[in-house]
Amino acid sequence: MYQKIPPRNFIEQFFTFLIPVDNGQGHIRFFKWRPEPALKRHISLYQEDNDQFLQMCQAENAPYLVQEFLEAYENETGPEYQQEMAKWHLAAYLEAPLYKAVKERFEAFRDFKNPQNTWEHYLHIAKCLTNEPKAIALIYQRYKSQTYSLDEHFKLELASKIRDIFNRETGQGKYSPWYSLKQASERDLEQGLKTLGIKPGNIVRYLTAKNCLFEVYSKSAKGWRKPNLAKYQEARDYCKLHYFSISTEQFERLIQTCIRALQSSPQVLYFGDNIETYFQESNRWDEGLSSEPWLAIEEEISTKKMQDYVEGINQVLLNELKTFTQDQENSKMLILRYGLELSEPSIAQQLGLNQATINRRCTRLHRKLLKSAAVWVKESLTLDLMELQNVDEYIDKWLKQHYQAQIESVMRTGLEKHLTPQSSAILRMWHFHQIKDTAHIARQLKIQQNQVKQQVAEAENQLLAYLIKWVSTTINISLDQKREQKKVVRVIARWLTNN
Repeated sequence: MYQKIPPRNFIEQFFTFLIPVDNGQGHIRFFKWRPEPALKRHISLYQEDNDQFLQMCQAENAPYLVQEFLEAYENETGPEYQQEMAKWHLAAYLEAPLYKAVKERFEAFRDFKNPQNTWEHYLHIAKCLTNEPKAIALIYQRYKSQTYSLDEHFKLELASKIRDIFNRETGQGKYSPWYSLKQASERDLEQGLKTLGIKPGNIVRYLTAKNCLFEVYSKSAKGWRKPNLAKYQEARDYCKLHYFSISTEQFERLIQTCIRALQSSPQVLYFGDNIETYFQESNRWDEGLSSEPWLAIEEEISTKKMQDYVEGINQVLLNELKTFTQDQENSKMLILRYGLELSEPSIAQQLGLNQATINRRCTRLHRKLLKSAAVWVKESLTLDLMELQNVDEYIDKWLKQHYQAQIESVMRTGLEKHLTPQSSAILRMWHFHQIKDTAHIARQLKIQQNQVKQQVAEAENQLLAYLIKWVSTTINISLDQKREQKKVVRVIARWLTNN
């Protein structure tokens, strides 16, 4: 698996990638750096066109070049190929710290029965991180030149993120269900058990079982691992001695129900701009609503019946949402959160509330929706919610789709009825039909070729102005802060790109 990587000179860092060379028997013999010709040419052109860039290359100023490429990627008004090139220059630079970070994590923790799987898992996580410029930018923001070199900074940060994501995906460390159960407050566990439909009079048995388990069970040298049969028997004996009689099998069922209760509780994320939130929300691989938990119940049920179930649960959620949004502040909050994707601090400032209040309201809505879903599932499918998986994720995605559809409808109206015909046409050609040939667009619209990109930018600004005006008119919110407008610009850009 691990072989020492060869050195590369400074400028090669931005256009070369690590290639394994095997020994013909499936084992890596050594690594070599492979240049990407397109990236190499792009660097040369960059140096010819930008004297300061050339000087920074000669001075071997890596932070300057990384910052330059991050800004090029974030410049949504620039040519699309420039963004793509910037993305791959950054990925090339991070090849060395990526590999060092994977090695560091592998040496710290691996599955000794199948180390190759651990190595590949770490490598996959690292590649996902370094191929996403937004993640790179967040890591770069924390760089302090007086502490580490940039290469070392990225290595340490990547190693930390690899560990965190690996633990989350495999249920290790603080993401272990046993750690979560240990840390869960009595109030949260009680709420989760109620959500599962456990009768209030029976909840005390579950809470007692949890306390008895952690009287005899704790973290081992290998982390928070599942208790073995001996530990369950020891916990059962403790429970029998101090509280009530119960078999080992019954005791284990109580504990497993406690874990399901915590996993089924609404998971309301902090809607901030930190890398943890970014990877919780962005690295779910965009599963969409194709994996509805209730669709996996019985494969023999007809497609039409399945669709009826989906429509039924969606109507239940919609009815509950209508009740919740009778309060105008709640309605505004959800449009800003799910439709325009503003952060909690921004929403709190707009509504004149504190951030904790916004978080509580989001939590309350999720609980209401989850409770309504539980009642519907019980009545329609004769199932407890604990028998289904990922219901809370479905609800969160349903909310996003509901409000994003509303905003997209506004943008479509703006494009079709409120932009000038020429602005509407140029956006359709540039974004919808992906025509980047400025000469062709100029001929079609009878304008100068050098005016095309300027008119695209002006048309995008017209659409932005229309959406901001709609927000002001509809919910009486003024989006005049630069950071808020940047969020709205991203929403518009994604809609234009995906149409």
